Amino acid sequence: MKRIRRRFALKDKALKTTYAGAIWAMKRWFRGNQPMTEKMGGILDRLYLEFGWKTRIMAALSGRVLYHTLKKEEARLAKGWSYEPKPLYEKNAQALALEKNQPKGFDSIAATVRWVTGELSPVFSSISTNAIK
Repeated sequence: MKRIRRRFALKDKALKTTYAGAIWAMKRWFRGNQPMTEKMGGILDRLYLEFGWKTRIMAALSGRVLYHTLKKEEARLAKGWSYEPKPLYEKNAQALALEKNQPKGFDSIAATVRWVTGELSPVFSSISTNAIK
């Protein structure tokens, strides 16, 4: 029984501090989204009722830190930073020979596609806009 109580105490501590702060930050992050704000507010209210004033204080303190971290991360991603590494393309002798024989002005699709960000290459965007018309 002591082992089970210890395990629940550890989970209880995380709920009182870390999780409450994360939900506080989510509630603030989704301020313009009424259903999400209400959902996060309801969860926070239940945590406050269950764990008391310490959780209310810890949620506000750690939530502010998490919220500002979210804002910094959003700005960093908006500037083009990515979690994925840039793709690396290795070419064998046949591929290099084919590349030399390509007509002038032909861009390699692999060099212009940015899969991680979802941006289309100039080659694909011109194809898709012409196909739609």
